Amino acid sequence: MTFCNLRNTFKRLRNTLVISVLGIMPSLSSAELLDFYVNNSTVYGQFLGHSFERPELSFFAGILHDEDENQMLELGFFLTEPIEDERNYRPWAKIGMKALGFETENDNEGGALAPGGILSFYIPGIPRLYLDTSAFFAPRVLSFGDAEDYFEVSVRLTYQIMTAADLYFGYRNIDVSLDRVKDVRLDDAFHVGTTFRF
Repeated sequence: MTFCNLRNTFKRLRNTLVISVLGIMPSLSSAELLDFYVNNSTVYGQFLGHSFERPELSFFAGILHDEDENQMLELGFFLTEPIEDERNYRPWAKIGMKALGFETENDNEGGALAPGGILSFYIPGIPRLYLDTSAFFAPRVLSFGDAEDYFEVSVRLTYQIMTAADLYFGYRNIDVSLDRVKDVRLDDAFHVGTTFRF
C-alpha cells in the first residue's frame, strides 16, 4: 500500500470514528454540554456528556481548525470530584486522558495519548464567576506519526449568564513537536467562547 493510500485510509477511519462517537455519546450520557470558542485565527468546538451509570465520569469529543488549515480532532474522558475547601472557593478537579489526531498545513500528520486534567474554582464574592485551568502532555512514547510530543495549557474565566449558558474569556496554547521539521503551534491566542447545557 502506498503512502498516499495509507493517508487516505487514515482520514476515512478518523472521520468515521468521530462521526460514530458523536452519534453514540448522547445515548450514553445523562447531560450534555456544547462548548464553542473563536478568535481571529482559530475556531474550536466540543461536545461533552456525563455517564448515566457514573455521574462523575464524562466523555468528550472536540475539533479545532485554524486559518492556516491546521486541524485537530480529540476524544477523551474525565473523572470529576469536588475538593474540600473552607474558603468558599468550591474547587473541583477533573483528571483524564484524550486521544488526538492532527493534520498541518504542510501535510504532517500524527497523534498522541495525552493525560491531563482541569482545576476549577469559584471566585469568592461573585457566585457565578469561576476560573478553569488545564494542562495535557504526551511525551514521545505516547506520540505517533510525525509527532514527537504534545503539550497543551489553557486558562479561562467563566461567568454563568443563565442556568443553561456560560460566557467565557480564555487563553489556550497547543504545541506539537514534529519529527525532522519545524514544530507546529495549533493554538496560541486569547479567545471568547460560550458553553450550553442541555
